[in-house]
Amino acid sequence: HSKVLWVGDLNFRLNKPNAVSRAFVRKNNLADLWPHDELYRAMSTTGVFRGFDEGRLEFDPTYKYDFGTDEYDSGPKNRAPAWTDRVLWHGSKVLLLAYDAARHVRQSDHKPVRAVLAFAQDRFTRTEQDTSESPEKSPPGETPAEETPGGDAE
Repeated sequence: HSKVLWVGDLNFRLNKPNAVSRAFVRKNNLADLWPHDELYRAMSTTGVFRGFDEGRLEFDPTYKYDFGTDEYDSGPKNRAPAWTDRVLWHGSKVLLLAYDAARHVRQSDHKPVRAVLAFAQDRFTRTEQDTSESPEKSPPGETPAEETPGGDAE
């Protein structure tokens, strides 16, 4: 495959004590918190998700909120905030246009994450087998002359 998206609750946490993580978030010091993210560290040092990319985490951690609120976990487990919800991609010619969380959503203990990505088309070279078994297709947006209404095929 030329492009792969890996999207979901990857369940990676922060390697910082709860109180310290919350202080970083309160002070909007996310750039200094990001290096303590388990996924970021694993991708940088262990080769997990080798070749995948992710945008900068410039939004508050997306987990664990008290249900129906914008407050981090105050229950008995008192979990530390974390960026558990992620969008990763693998492949060339991928441009990240936006990466953020839906802060206004309160129907879960997670804030949904969205990424807006633009994909450039990779060239596809047909093999003999491909061309013998399937009709020639025009690039997207182009109609072959024989299919053009009122047009003459050359």
